[in-house]
Amino acid sequence: MSTKTVILVAAFAIGYLQLLPNETRELSYPYVEFPNAPKYTGVLAPNKVLESAEILFKGQLEGPESIVIEGDTQYVAVINEVVQITKDKIVKRIPVTKTKNCDKNITPACGRPLGLRRLDKTRLIVADGILGLITVDTETSKVEVLLPAETIVEGHPVRYVDDLDLVDKDTVIFSDATWICNSVNTSSCIVPALPTGRIYKFHIPSKSVSLLADNLYFANGVQLHPSKDSVLFTETVRARAYRYYLTGPRQGVKEIFHENLPVHPDNLRASSDGKYIYIAGATARVPEKFDFIQLLFANPTIRWVLHTFVPSTTLDKLASPAEYGIALKLDLNGKIVASYHAPKGPVNRISQLSDDGKTLYICSYENDFLARIPLPK
Repeated sequence: MSTKTVILVAAFAIGYLQLLPNETRELSYPYVEFPNAPKYTGVLAPNKVLESAEILFKGQLEGPESIVIEGDTQYVAVINEVVQITKDKIVKRIPVTKTKNCDKNITPACGRPLGLRRLDKTRLIVADGILGLITVDTETSKVEVLLPAETIVEGHPVRYVDDLDLVDKDTVIFSDATWICNSVNTSSCIVPALPTGRIYKFHIPSKSVSLLADNLYFANGVQLHPSKDSVLFTETVRARAYRYYLTGPRQGVKEIFHENLPVHPDNLRASSDGKYIYIAGATARVPEKFDFIQLLFANPTIRWVLHTFVPSTTLDKLASPAEYGIALKLDLNGKIVASYHAPKGPVNRISQLSDDGKTLYICSYENDFLARIPLPK
């Protein structure tokens, strides 16, 4: 390469960097010690539990992320919609924006419902990765924004609202996966492997927001611990789950609930009997297989280059998860007591598991379907 070419490339790079937002230019890419995936032995031994699942609504649900089960009715969060299913039939679709064709090309004008909970008799409360924290009235189809995206809290915007749970009728704990981007370009949010995720507490009547936890590598699933004294949340990129105490002598303490999960986790939910916690595997960490995240953590410069110069469409291909499907069942102290596998699919890229006491429902976000199996013993 000639000297002139080098100078031109350098000038272009410097100019490009100057066009980046200040918050992007000021990011750091720390080296992170990331352990190898745990062996698939004992309770993690491979099985075919998920391979026998019944597939529901294949191709009719675009990116199902979360499910609320109410008797013979389920509500599912999909791209730009909340879908009501009753007795195995789709009976209602409630769009969260009026933008058309969002399932084909998600834009900032679309909505991306992710986490889903029942707020009151007629309304669901929704973590939307583009719009913010919203409610959806399942009777009138009215959508209300409670906390809009880009709201600044302690120096950074709330940008990628990912999941949530209710402490009581007035108080919500929610995750902001990262303040650097939203779910329009999810790979651009994950591949840089940056500690930009946060956990917030939101008071609905006053609209006040407080920061509970910071510096997380893609904050994701949120679940109030059945003891009610604390909240659990997942950190997708670092394959961890945490417990944060809301009350009692340990109030304000954050501790590891489970370190080095065999998955990069998505949502987590309590079982219907309140005795266990399900963790969905967005991506399996298959032992002795190449781990792209491990490579990124060990190479800060690679992360900087990918984040700064590589378009999201290319990052989507780099971040394509393994086909192996796996989900976990933990006790209330964070010990894995069972695992459900699909070594050859089709149930993989799992975003949530929830049960109704008889049946376990599984959201498969990239495969565009729900699945279900009889509740394993």
